[in-house]
Amino acid sequence: MRMYSTYINNFDNAMRRTKQWTDKSVAAAVVTSSAASTTGANAEANAQSNLTPTQKKRIKQYMKKCRAHPKHSQMNMEAYLLLPVQRIPRYRLLFEELVRATPPNPDMPDVLQKALDEITVLASNMNEGKREAESRRKLVQWQGRIRGKFPSPLVQPHRRLIMDGRLQLTRVVRKMVNYFEVMGAGGEKTLISVECLAPEVTPRSLTAILCNDLLVLCKDPSGGRDPNGLVDLWAVLRMQTVPQPAGIVHGSALRLVDNKAILYFDLASTTEALTWSRAINMHIPASSK
Repeated sequence: MRMYSTYINNFDNAMRRTKQWTDKSVAAAVVTSSAASTTGANAEANAQSNLTPTQKKRIKQYMKKCRAHPKHSQMNMEAYLLLPVQRIPRYRLLFEELVRATPPNPDMPDVLQKALDEITVLASNMNEGKREAESRRKLVQWQGRIRGKFPSPLVQPHRRLIMDGRLQLTRVVRKMVNYFEVMGAGGEKTLISVECLAPEVTPRSLTAILCNDLLVLCKDPSGGRDPNGLVDLWAVLRMQTVPQPAGIVHGSALRLVDNKAILYFDLASTTEALTWSRAINMHIPASSK
């Protein structure tokens, strides 16, 4: 099943590549994109998808030859690529129908139900593997887009991308330590430290990249208009240093407490705020909650 899993995980990439090779309009768009931007994930995709005129001609001739074959069933290349992906779901549907249509036999083991259970587990594992592969791919793309001094490479064997999106930062309350000199009863001077909060109203739009062990916040110079453009590192919050769960205040505002500051984000709706808070809280260590 390892080969099948690899095929499933790379299916979307294969479909994109096939469309770029065979669709003239997509190929033209790729060339235009290559001229406009040659950084990050965009450059990597362009380097892999651009073909020489000779290569494009050979692919066109080969596809024409395949369509002329007597055994050709009028299916295009994309449909052929889709057939293996549909195999496991079709097996599951088949066994479900067999289980419903077969009367129970107490004298024999229920092999049909066992087969259905196994194919269901297999389908679930395939879907989970595809999600993890997509997560790793997006994490590699983010690593290529982030500018700035990062503590360590974003891509790590243990790290998984949970979700990403734009967050509107409305306020930052920084934790500071002020020192005061006090006079003792005997006239001696003593320096004491007092922790305090220093609010800053600095509204800005940030791109948030939530992983299972950290939250990366970046400034996007394009304002979200360029999905492949570079972004500037603004802050990195590690889940181990978050002392308490993320909360929702004022209806749809997300409140996140770090060991150095308290961040307030304004979201479009309460549902979106709940989605972010739940995703963050799921990955805060139990000792911090």
